[in-house]
Amino acid sequence: FIPMLDLYTNLKTQNHSICHIHHANKSGTARGTSRRHDALDTIIKLSRPSDYEEYQGANFNVHFEKHRNFAGEYALPFNAKIDPDDNYVNWKITEFSEAIEGQILTEWVVNSPNITVDKVSTKLDIPSSTVHRKLQKMKNDGRYEKEMKERWGEEWQNHCKFNAKGK
Repeated sequence: FIPMLDLYTNLKTQNHSICHIHHANKSGTARGTSRRHDALDTIIKLSRPSDYEEYQGANFNVHFEKHRNFAGEYALPFNAKIDPDDNYVNWKITEFSEAIEGQILTEWVVNSPNITVDKVSTKLDIPSSTVHRKLQKMKNDGRYEKEMKERWGEEWQNHCKFNAKGK
């Protein structure tokens, strides 16, 4: 891979952009040595949302694993999918935090009352503190109760077990 790094460096000094595409290993991380990424300015990881279904087609969570020349709001992860309602290809971009909140809420509501913060955390592969914080936010803004009522009707409180600790 040393010749490849030399080629990358040479191309970058000539103001060329490099697009290096490879797939991840079974655990979802980069394959092989990380040294091949040293010359790259940006590394983007594409993953499917946890609630992805085949019929949805192109639907990706986009996460910047490395970003040298941009930061802040430009480096935030997001979800991108083709909007099926258009007659042409139109990408619908959603902030990742909104997509994650939707996944957390769906997982919680569908599996209530046999659900815990830890179960959601494990299923979605996000920290339990994030799950609890997002659930609390959705409870405070009314989305939690609305979804519970839509799913369980008037019996929603019998399925509700989200308390101050979220466990």
